[in-house]
Amino acid sequence: LTRAEIQLDADRVSDAAATLSELKVEPIPKMSAYEWRLRREVAKRADDQKTLDALETELAAFLALPSSLPGEASYTDLGRQVASAPLDHTQTFETPRTSSFADLVEGLERLRRREPENVGLKQISAADLRALQSQAENDEVFVQPVLLETSVVLVSLTAEQAELVEVFCDRPRLEQTMTSFTKSLSSPESTLSTGEKDGLYLSRHLVLPWRTRFPRQTRVRWLGEGALRQLPLSVLPDERGGPLLSSLAVTYLDGPGVNEAKLNQDSETLLVGGASDLPGAKAELETVRRLFPKGKSWRLGDRMADLKALTLLHQLVHISTHGQAPSRKKLGASLVGDGQVLTSFDLAELKFSKGTLAVLGTCQSYVDAGTGRDNSSLVSALRTAGADVVIGALWELDDEVTAQLFTRFYQELKAGKTVDRALAAAQQAVREKKPHPYYWAGLQVVSGR
Repeated sequence: LTRAEIQLDADRVSDAAATLSELKVEPIPKMSAYEWRLRREVAKRADDQKTLDALETELAAFLALPSSLPGEASYTDLGRQVASAPLDHTQTFETPRTSSFADLVEGLERLRRREPENVGLKQISAADLRALQSQAENDEVFVQPVLLETSVVLVSLTAEQAELVEVFCDRPRLEQTMTSFTKSLSSPESTLSTGEKDGLYLSRHLVLPWRTRFPRQTRVRWLGEGALRQLPLSVLPDERGGPLLSSLAVTYLDGPGVNEAKLNQDSETLLVGGASDLPGAKAELETVRRLFPKGKSWRLGDRMADLKALTLLHQLVHISTHGQAPSRKKLGASLVGDGQVLTSFDLAELKFSKGTLAVLGTCQSYVDAGTGRDNSSLVSALRTAGADVVIGALWELDDEVTAQLFTRFYQELKAGKTVDRALAAAQQAVREKKPHPYYWAGLQVVSGR
């Protein structure tokens, strides 16, 4: 059992605790009420009857103490509070870790028996996990988080190790914290005090359980669903307290596998624009053209047939214009510029060649209608169209700063870095000048098979 220090519930048992302190008697040796309850929960989930029996023995021994104390409280009353105390969700508790691939598969089967209707558990297959592990390079870790009723399961795979750990959590609070955390980063005017507190809470449940086990990995492939899919991981604190960006390059996977963009200095580029009121967007396109001079241009309002023909011939596509996220009135996202509109459903009908990188220098391009890869976001539309790697944004982008970020990104890309590492280097450079995550954390790398 991994745990942090836990205090007794002072509000509930203050009188009894004070009396026991005077008598120099601990209600349960070296254990708080919360810890006893959590240890029992761990043992139940792990089918550990030996630990369950030991815990019940400890509680019985406690209840056998004199039944009355000075004042209103009694040992029996305190014992009942111990057995029924709610779980304390301010700290992190983990089940024992698996240590082999076979143990991992067995652990997943046990979880499926416990929650047979959990969609996330249904979607994980041993074959997919084995395929992921076979793809893993020595410097990367694949992490698949799954939310259960009262916990989150983290499946972690490296080239040589496979681990599963279950971390107890208050699921509504975890989901609410993910939403509030992302929202706190999406405006440059927001203060970071709440975001930092939320970030620490999320890191304890979603990052540190695997990061502390694999500290040498420099790339993470994240297979989250729902809110987990769009959580800005790079901002969360790592085991040293700094943002993950300083030690990890992040790729979000929308399927069980990863494809790399196949680019070189002679790769031909397709530049898509259309917003004359965005000087930063124009600067982005000029930067790409300067670094990768071979290619063509297309603007919103040009013939769609021309765009369909061009996407088949270019392995680097940069789109820089206004972006609109899906809404209740219109389910799909849109590219907008100078009175012209191109929907995400239009983009999904394009065809990209293998190894294509598509970069969306547009606002909210990674925001969807909440159902994942359904073409409602610009990112999911380009993935459907065959782009192997897509870069999109979680929130509104600063026009000038984003142009600077992409300049550094393409410089790193041309120097030979992978897409995820090139973006991480560019974000780090912007962070040094603009510390607020709004300016650098919104862009994400998305891939998968």
